[in-house]
Amino acid sequence: MRPDIWPGVLVIGSVPPSYAFPSGHATVAFAMAMVLSDAEPGFRGGFYLLAFGIAFSRVYLGVHYPLDVIAGSLLGTAIGWLILRYFRFRRVSSGRQKKSAIHR
Repeated sequence: MRPDIWPGVLVIGSVPPSYAFPSGHATVAFAMAMVLSDAEPGFRGGFYLLAFGIAFSRVYLGVHYPLDVIAGSLLGTAIGWLILRYFRFRRVSSGRQKKSAIHR
C-alpha cells in the first residue's frame, strides 16, 4: 500500500491508483539535472535543488515512500551518466571536440 496522507498536508489532485517503485518523477528529475548540469555548469546547484525538490514533493504528498524516491534518484543519476557517456563517445568517435557532451 502507498503511504497514508498525513493530517495537514495539502493535496493537489488525487493519489495515483497504481504502485510505483522507483519514483518516475525522481528518476526523470535527476537524469535531467545531470544532463543539464553538463550543458550549463553554472546552474548545476539550481538543477539539483529542483530535482531534490521534486523528489521530496513525492514523499511529502504521500504518493511514495522515501526508498521509492531514493531509488528513483539513483536510477536517474545512472541514466544521466549513461546519456552523457553516449554523447561523449559519439563526439569522440566522430572526431568532433566540443565543451559540452550534448551540444552538436
